[in-house]
Amino acid sequence: VTDYFRLWLAPGKSLFDAILDLFTERGFNHATLHLYDGDLAKAAYMVAPPDPSGELVVAYSDPQELAGGARLITANADLGRKANGQPILHCHGALRDGKGRLHGGHIPTDICIIGDGGVRGWAVVPHDEGFVVKNDDETRFPVLSP
Repeated sequence: VTDYFRLWLAPGKSLFDAILDLFTERGFNHATLHLYDGDLAKAAYMVAPPDPSGELVVAYSDPQELAGGARLITANADLGRKANGQPILHCHGALRDGKGRLHGGHIPTDICIIGDGGVRGWAVVPHDEGFVVKNDDETRFPVLSP
């Protein structure tokens, strides 16, 4: 059994807090989300080029903040748990800045603040154990796994 529902995230909170609050209120600790048509008052993204040290396949860059916020065009996110049980939200998406330029990559949901227009999306919540962060032996990178 799986729950599907539309969602709207109200202005003012970080993407992380808005999503976590919504799903906690509904009694879920995991979900897969598709976000679209969103307004971010504060927006940032990170890219993941090859790790120069060679220890990992990739290493995330520092967050690249977009002055003046951005339009969230599309994003996919997974809500799950870290090994210690704490929530984690992993998100990749595409953003359009105020000059119309496109940016994309990993979205640091804890520092992106929802703007006046809010953010719309869809959620899928499978009735299973959800996603938990596990270390991937091949990439040596922590990943969300069922």
